[in-house]
Amino acid sequence: MQDSPTLETMLQRMEEMEKYQEEVRRRVCKIEYADPDFWAEEEKRERAFVSIDTKPHTPKPFTITKPFEKSVPEPDIILQRPLEADLELLLCPVHI
Repeated sequence: MQDSPTLETMLQRMEEMEKYQEEVRRRVCKIEYADPDFWAEEEKRERAFVSIDTKPHTPKPFTITKPFEKSVPEPDIILQRPLEADLELLLCPVHI
């Protein structure tokens, strides 16, 4: 029965995994490089990055144009009352 996983054993295992993961994170954050060439390159990159950020950016040019005019004119819709003859045809489409 001890081999079958229970909720409690799974939770304990998850806690162990989280602790291990946190320990690995701490070790990775603690890594220090003793290579002076590496630090010189890193410093050069940081200075270049800072100088890029401090330069003011010029705004991009934009053009003002006339609004687009439609080449196809819109149809004029005329609303009229239907004629009586048309109304009779609509109400009684089948002639006897």
